[in-house]
Amino acid sequence: MKLVKLFSREYSVQYTEASLRSVGPEVRNHVPALLLSQCWLSEPPNETCYADPKEWNSFNHTLTITFAPGASIEGLIDRFHIYGRQYIASATTSSVGALQNLSAHELIERYEQYQKALIVYSSYLWMGYLLNNIYTDQAKTILNTKSISNRDAVEGALLSPSKRTGILELQTTLSQITSPMLSPKQIEDILKNFAWIPCLDIQNSPWTAEDVQSFFLSFKKPTEGISLEIAIKEAVLSPNEQTWFDLVRELVYVKDMRDEYRRRGIWAILPLFDEIARRCGISRQQIAYFTSTEIIDALRNNSTLSPTEAEHRQKGFLIHWKNNQILTTANPQEVQKFRDQFIQRETTTKTLKGTPACSGRATGPVAIVRGISDLTKVQKGDVMVAVTTHPDFVPAMHRAVAIVTDEGGLTSHAAIVARELNIPCIAGTGNATRVLHNGERIRVDATHGTVTVTSL
Repeated sequence: MKLVKLFSREYSVQYTEASLRSVGPEVRNHVPALLLSQCWLSEPPNETCYADPKEWNSFNHTLTITFAPGASIEGLIDRFHIYGRQYIASATTSSVGALQNLSAHELIERYEQYQKALIVYSSYLWMGYLLNNIYTDQAKTILNTKSISNRDAVEGALLSPSKRTGILELQTTLSQITSPMLSPKQIEDILKNFAWIPCLDIQNSPWTAEDVQSFFLSFKKPTEGISLEIAIKEAVLSPNEQTWFDLVRELVYVKDMRDEYRRRGIWAILPLFDEIARRCGISRQQIAYFTSTEIIDALRNNSTLSPTEAEHRQKGFLIHWKNNQILTTANPQEVQKFRDQFIQRETTTKTLKGTPACSGRATGPVAIVRGISDLTKVQKGDVMVAVTTHPDFVPAMHRAVAIVTDEGGLTSHAAIVARELNIPCIAGTGNATRVLHNGERIRVDATHGTVTVTSL
């Protein structure tokens, strides 16, 4: 059995373990199928998710059948929000009070309560993410049958989230500020509502006042698109097609909210992980690289965790199911043996082509973004070439003249933000971050979905 690449993320052991468990045996009452071939393997600075293609296709097929349009998909969306809110509530209650006064047993109880809520919510996160892709593909098929003159604007309206969340909401807030600098009160208000945005995983820290001011100084006011009503007329959608796009826009909202719920929960739980890390003799950034079992055993035995092991795992690790257990290793020989035995080699090509997510053309030097630490490389006038984009990437996206991603499609984060900024975007190239190099000058033709190297 050879495993194929699904996507890459800058996740730690804590979150990749939750990912495995969220489609594993303990949530079989929540998901219509399990995905036990899922594993995460290092592709520094990211971890890459792999799965058996037969099981992966079967998992998606089961989702499509189980959550067809109508009551079933609407019920799933309702449960997604219920468990998302429960996850944030659990993270909040697990972190209240004088944590340093809790016994080891009490600390373990709070940690396990948080983990349980995270894993159940993550199962709905998975399903919402995948169903968005499935339903959007059908929406794209419908649009391809239409003769639309203003395609970017129409797609932007029809495929936008039904409600604005997170970073899109912040952009609306910043657009209303006319002063050249944010006041201390404005910064305070923004941090109160949006400090959670960078909290992709527990090793990440919330925004600071300096981060907010820096974002505002590079902020580019989004362009206004056309209304949904005009887009429906332009695309000449039938009543059935309108119903389909209503559902797609709700699923795009779910896709945005899955990230917001998770990041708000991580932001809320940071004090608990700070206390756990203190007792285990390491930092929060380091404890993110230990499994639940390792953390609970250390707390129960009043022992420390190895900072050296954490450093090894920060450089890359393997985590996977084996004999109904989740195993983790950073041993280079074991990781390479697994890679050789189970991972299907990717074929790379110099031809870069992807989905035109916001049309237009732009030329500029490449700035490769594989992780958060690369965001400072993006200067005004650069082409951001990223694996994918997240809300914390937006300040850098405002400096870019175009965006190219390995992953994603018409409703990806990169696509939605690019349409708001009215800059060319090509999503889903597959390997742009591996084919291109920092400083190369490229031409992005987001009308035809092609990327061409022009010079060094």
